[in-house]
Amino acid sequence: MPACWNPLFDRNLLDAIRKFARWPDGTLILEEDGVLFVLGGTDFPVGFTNCVARTEASSSPALVLERAAEFFGPQSRGYTIWVRAHADTDIEALLQARGKRPRTESPWLFLDRRPATPTLPGVEVRLTADPSDPVSIRDVAAEAFAQAGTPQEETAQLFTHAHRVFSPISRFALATIDGEPAAAAMVLLTGGMGGIYGVATRPKFARRGLETACTAAVANAAFDLGKPMVGLHATPMGRTVYERLGFEPSPSGHRWYVMP
Repeated sequence: MPACWNPLFDRNLLDAIRKFARWPDGTLILEEDGVLFVLGGTDFPVGFTNCVARTEASSSPALVLERAAEFFGPQSRGYTIWVRAHADTDIEALLQARGKRPRTESPWLFLDRRPATPTLPGVEVRLTADPSDPVSIRDVAAEAFAQAGTPQEETAQLFTHAHRVFSPISRFALATIDGEPAAAAMVLLTGGMGGIYGVATRPKFARRGLETACTAAVANAAFDLGKPMVGLHATPMGRTVYERLGFEPSPSGHRWYVMP
């Protein structure tokens, strides 16, 4: 475990929020007063689509919550406030004083060496930059994330424009079984590291090690391109999957507070 918090994690997360906001149409991104706001093209309130994240420690928690209410209030929609365990405890304390409770919690894990690539009989895992593959990746992600409560159409709309999804700072892994798309993962190469996102397996292919294989593939892609470390935001249940690859806990994580 690193002795102190690595700022690369923060940079990668904020870049990921900005990057994903630019994939679909109709998104408004605003940064001011040390706060990042994303108003999505849909009204889905959980996660990246409509969200608020503090970018400067000097911004007071009261200011963050006040500006968020001002930004989203006229839109009459809910939104997510990102709370990082190492930097936003003051925001969390104010939210909890107002009776709010977190909807989700994700520990952050890191890896500073190449993981072994699992060999899975009958499974092909490949890195892809094929413009036709976003359709396969979209379908895998939409079906997988629907199990966690994200509507399939919400995930699908992220992949509307292939030229935005595939870029010099992103790499994707796609696992297929007998030619059928089964699992996927991506790494975002920004902020000085590789941030792994969108690890997904279609439910009918669960528990075959596909998420592990896709994660290893994109992690190694980041190391091949000279990144010193990779990190990801795990679910508490999925944490063991990544620890088997050698990922270690960082001193932080995040929680989502969803505002109605």
